[in-house]
Amino acid sequence: MSRDYTLLAKLGFQDQDKGSPIHDAACRYLAQIEVAQKLVPWAAKARTEFPISKGTGAYKTTIGFMDVALFSSEPIPWHSVAWEVADQLLPSAGACVEVKVSQTSIPDAIRQLSLYREHCGQTFTMCGKQGMRYTGTPFTAWILATTFDINQDEKASLEQAQIIHVKLGAGFQEFLNRPVQASVPDFDL
Repeated sequence: MSRDYTLLAKLGFQDQDKGSPIHDAACRYLAQIEVAQKLVPWAAKARTEFPISKGTGAYKTTIGFMDVALFSSEPIPWHSVAWEVADQLLPSAGACVEVKVSQTSIPDAIRQLSLYREHCGQTFTMCGKQGMRYTGTPFTAWILATTFDINQDEKASLEQAQIIHVKLGAGFQEFLNRPVQASVPDFDL
């Protein structure tokens, strides 16, 4: 699988949730726009397994895959996301959501999201009154979604790293318990 050849895997990060149907369901649940907008009100598009890469051509390396990437479709005020710069707009913004369903090391999750943050920010330059140019979609919110509780020390570590923690609760359980719909064929030949 492509996840086995990422920089994240080469650095020794273990993904206990790889292949877990609960993990996959949690990603699908968070990618629903009505759920995503509870995390970030400006979310208009969602994508699961969003690749993060660095370099180009023969030098391109996949860093890892965001479980869920959320994007806005309209320009949003900078002050409503990460910056307090009034009267300027971001062409769009994004949020990275990492999902953990197996009890895992919170420091490992922080390292993973920090690595993603480092590589997602490299193509980002701002545009505004100062005449700087803007390229790329900045990820302005970093979220760890778990199905388990975390303790106060772990919560403090996440806050220090500017990562938001959410616990998947009753809404996710309802999503898991809903009846499975019959599959629809891609082509009817």
